Amino acid sequence: MCVCWGRAIAETLSQRDTESRAQLAMYAEKFEGLQGTIAKSNDQFISFKKDSEKLAKRCKVGCMTGRHGMQFERVGPCACGLILLCEQALEKEKREAVQNSDKNNASVKELSQSCDQLRKDLVVVTKQKSSMEMLCRKLTEERTALKEKLKAYEPEPETKTEAAKEETAEADATNKQADASEPAAAAEEAAAEPVAAGQ
Repeated sequence: MCVCWGRAIAETLSQRDTESRAQLAMYAEKFEGLQGTIAKSNDQFISFKKDSEKLAKRCKVGCMTGRHGMQFERVGPCACGLILLCEQALEKEKREAVQNSDKNNASVKELSQSCDQLRKDLVVVTKQKSSMEMLCRKLTEERTALKEKLKAYEPEPETKTEAAKEETAEADATNKQADASEPAAAAEEAAAEPVAAGQ
């Protein structure tokens, strides 16, 4: 019993150890991701700081020349110029966003209209295809029926040759009779001529 109990404890401890190592690996990955995010955030903060310093320098130059008026002297030249530049930048971004949104909406409308037209065309073409297939089937059936009727009226090739032989034999016999009757008719005419002369 002690050996079995010891094995169970050892298995439980090994399972907990593997689970703990898996959790540790997961936490290490999350920590690395967090460090990467912090590094990106630091880079963005540094770039923002540089941009704000540039804007502050521009603002000081503008306030020193007196271009922005008395309002900046009360609030402070840097803060007021920075606010004004930020508002201008925001207005510009807003206008660009509205323009892009309008363009996108127009293109979406055009695409939806063309899609609807294509669907209608597809329905029409599908109907035409089915009607053409039906017509083709009917014509094929009619052609086969006409071929069958034509076969019924045409004599067979052997019968044709026998009929042609019979016709040529009849024609030859008729020609022979005509040839044989021509000399007899000529002799009769010759005999009839002296009789007519004697009268």
